[in-house]
Amino acid sequence: MTTNIALDIELKINDVALFLNESFDKRKLKNAKIEKVGLLSRKIIPVDKNTKLYWAKNCEINCFSDKAIIEPQLDISKGTSMMYGTSCYLFFTMKTLKRITFQIINNSGAAQYHAKKIKEIAVERFGTPEITPLNEISNLEHIVKWADKNIYFLYEFSMDYKNVYFHWMIDGQ
Repeated sequence: MTTNIALDIELKINDVALFLNESFDKRKLKNAKIEKVGLLSRKIIPVDKNTKLYWAKNCEINCFSDKAIIEPQLDISKGTSMMYGTSCYLFFTMKTLKRITFQIINNSGAAQYHAKKIKEIAVERFGTPEITPLNEISNLEHIVKWADKNIYFLYEFSMDYKNVYFHWMIDGQ
């Protein structure tokens, strides 16, 4: 499947390509090791009753034609300061994929490194993003966003900069 979406980030989770607006495919999700979110997570992540939520824990995230590859670092022998996790959430509305959120968690160095790398690639492809700073006196980026009609690609840092969340979505879902 190919996409005609202007802000296509060519996303693969565990080597399985995902596309906004694609139909729900249980076999494809299984191949990508993506499972339905449990009741507790569903209570934490606000979604409306028509949205089905799926996720992959500590997955390999690959986008922009293999130019940005993010793999979890779970090897404790490298030291806890080098460790970080990844995850990906898929939001299906009416059996159509409307939003994908992937993240790097618990490591500010990894979060900032991968955000910078993805930003450089996205600027080449999509142009200058809209940037929201952390606050009025800081030049730290908090939210970086590209938009084209009803398609958005953005990333945002947690307040402590240990986590970065990437969102690829239709209609600001």
